[in-house]
Amino acid sequence: MNTPIDISNVVLKTERLILRPFRQSDLEDFFEYASVDGVGQMAGWIPHKNREESQMILDSFVNHKKTFALEYQGKVIGSLGVELYNENNFPEFADKQCREIGYVLAKDYWGRGLMPEAVKEVIRYLFEDVKLDIILCGHFLRNGQSARVQEKCGFRHYAYGTYETRYGTIEDDETNIITRWQWLMDINRFRWTREPKDCVIENGVIKVITMPHTDLWQRTYYHFRNDNAPVFQMETDEQYFSFIVKTSFEESHQRFDQCGIVMYLDSENWLKGSIEYENEKFQHLGSVVTNHGYSDWATTEIPADMKSMWYRLSRREDDYCIECSEDGIRFKQMRVAHMHEGKGKIRFGIYACSPEDSSFTAVFSDMKITECAWKAHDGQQPD
Repeated sequence: MNTPIDISNVVLKTERLILRPFRQSDLEDFFEYASVDGVGQMAGWIPHKNREESQMILDSFVNHKKTFALEYQGKVIGSLGVELYNENNFPEFADKQCREIGYVLAKDYWGRGLMPEAVKEVIRYLFEDVKLDIILCGHFLRNGQSARVQEKCGFRHYAYGTYETRYGTIEDDETNIITRWQWLMDINRFRWTREPKDCVIENGVIKVITMPHTDLWQRTYYHFRNDNAPVFQMETDEQYFSFIVKTSFEESHQRFDQCGIVMYLDSENWLKGSIEYENEKFQHLGSVVTNHGYSDWATTEIPADMKSMWYRLSRREDDYCIECSEDGIRFKQMRVAHMHEGKGKIRFGIYACSPEDSSFTAVFSDMKITECAWKAHDGQQPD
């Protein structure tokens, strides 16, 4: 469904741009770029013939409160509208909070990366502040520049169709979308705690070579405290979600070599799920939950020749579920746990370590964030 929006008091800033509501004083700048041949046609409208036409459109921008002016070095050089999408074309989005964006940039400023910069900031605003679920964005198939903007900003193909322009022609077009979960799952959001010496991140795949004598454990039974394993995490305040990752560890060969999923808040509060190598006969598939400085370990034995595993970490406020899967499709529950400090903003991601005198290459791939797959128990309040 189309979510109501009002940007009349919203000002967004990027490295080079200010995105703000249009003002009546923007008329000259608006007419200057909107009257140039080749600008409007890419969005389905013909160049403005006079200032009166520009004034009429400017009035609609001001009154409808959904279009940002793109200000660059004190001059308005384009617009970015948060438009109503056609609900009849996409009935499958009826239970989602959605809008469609469209944009125009003055011809003199093409090719400088300004529009991706503006679009990324509006995407952030719409997901973080407005709490949209899905943003749509379309382009004519002949408009390769707009297609590249959308690709750079994380949009993915959704549908092909046709569009009737304001001057009566029919254009073949493509609709792309980006979901809040796709936007959140950006590798650039992840940060290292104790960055490993050897690590490669390429095309969404992360390869970590572990260092000897690295581990996570606190006090219980063994009476030691280890807190030097590298963890790679992103931060969120989303209360209901699932995070999925595939791990591969062909080279693990020494007792306790491990890699897996983690939610590491600090040395005293964290949880992890992984396979720990034991010997040539078996390994331990298990999880560790650490609350207020004491670790709780639960394991089961699996064959030693298993060298890959998917994990899914799900959050419901301050309760968490860790699951595993051999194929990334059917997940089995490993652990349900409460984290005493796991409410509000958290960090989650991946880790790899070698507690003894060894090293191996851990490979992480197919990472994604989804709606919470761990549904409310029968009788509980819905999310």
